[in-house]
Amino acid sequence: MDNLLALHTERRAKLRRSREILDTAERAGRDLSRRESAEYATLERDLTRLSREIPAFDPRLAQATPFGGTGREPDGDVGLRPEQRVADWLRDNGDNTSVRDLDAPERYSLGAMVRGAVTGRWDGAEPEQRALSESVLADGGYLVPTPLAGQMIDRLRASMQTMQAGATTVPMTAATLNLARLATGATVSWKAEGQPIVESQPGFERLTLTAHTLPIVIRLSAELFEDLSPEANDLIEREISLALSLEVDRACLRGAGVGAEPTGVRNQAGVTLTSLGANGNTPAGWDTLTDAVSVVRGANVEPTAVLWASRTQQSHDKMKSSIGTYVAPPASIATIPRLTTNQIPTNLTVGSSNDCSEIYVGKWSDLLVGIRTDMRFQVRVLDQRYIDNLQYGLLCHLRADVAVAHPLSFNVVTGVRT
Repeated sequence: MDNLLALHTERRAKLRRSREILDTAERAGRDLSRRESAEYATLERDLTRLSREIPAFDPRLAQATPFGGTGREPDGDVGLRPEQRVADWLRDNGDNTSVRDLDAPERYSLGAMVRGAVTGRWDGAEPEQRALSESVLADGGYLVPTPLAGQMIDRLRASMQTMQAGATTVPMTAATLNLARLATGATVSWKAEGQPIVESQPGFERLTLTAHTLPIVIRLSAELFEDLSPEANDLIEREISLALSLEVDRACLRGAGVGAEPTGVRNQAGVTLTSLGANGNTPAGWDTLTDAVSVVRGANVEPTAVLWASRTQQSHDKMKSSIGTYVAPPASIATIPRLTTNQIPTNLTVGSSNDCSEIYVGKWSDLLVGIRTDMRFQVRVLDQRYIDNLQYGLLCHLRADVAVAHPLSFNVVTGVRT
């Protein structure tokens, strides 16, 4: 394990140095110098070697390699698994100055910051006051320090069912991020003696994440601000993260991709849609889910989770045989986790029916959720807008986008009338 940790430490250091070389040249508007090119080439060779050596110890511990701040594609995997924290990624890859200024974000409270910003009272919140002292925005409000923003992102992720299903978080250090995804796979064929080898080349296409803005306004009474306890401070954080997480979850699944809204799985090009009929229909026991899983497996992909509405979960859990015993799912799908979310509606209109829902089956690591790492997680106190009611408004926002690495990894069953 010590060797593995050493390799990870070395890899992170070389990644940071690679980004420094590229960013220095880009800021100066020039190409790499001869010395920089030689150093960068050496770093690339070392990173290639490390990417081979790390999985040899334990593939599950091989860290993901997010894109750098310029939007260039990196050498290595992309994104963070659900169990990996954005706060840790920021500590390893972010602005060293901001990390040093706030090296233990878990000790800080967004609620305490908000209370101080509103009331001007910083008693018991001196660390928060220092953290905000250099983050006052030109047009009012505060920019939450980067490490604390990372903590807020992790709290948001923990509340998302798509993350529980295994979605991949892609840290975005720029407004747009270009990824490459496999469009067509390579093929092989047998050859006769003396005959030429038939060449085959996989096809790749560009996938772009573009940060969309998701704002939230919360109103709280002046009395509550004045009397905020540590528990109430935490309540503010929970309210903000829960509201944002529910909407990001919905966008991941059903985002329309129109205007400022990201495109969710349901509306991604290439994702399989399985209809239960022109007017919807009631699932045929476990057969509907079995068929949906088989569609994904037919694309040589193993589903990792099912997402459906709590109503659909309930109806399946209550299925009984003719003798009154509960009917268990068949072995072929029994081990696939089934997660419920109220972000999947139960009042969708399909033909003449207005009580329909959907079932989402997929390999959820192929769902990419890009989130800006600097977050631009701003807190603005609207001290005039609601003052007639002796209330203050908190305006916060994050920036995120959704993409699918492999559309055939997902099958959405529509017209589910139960």
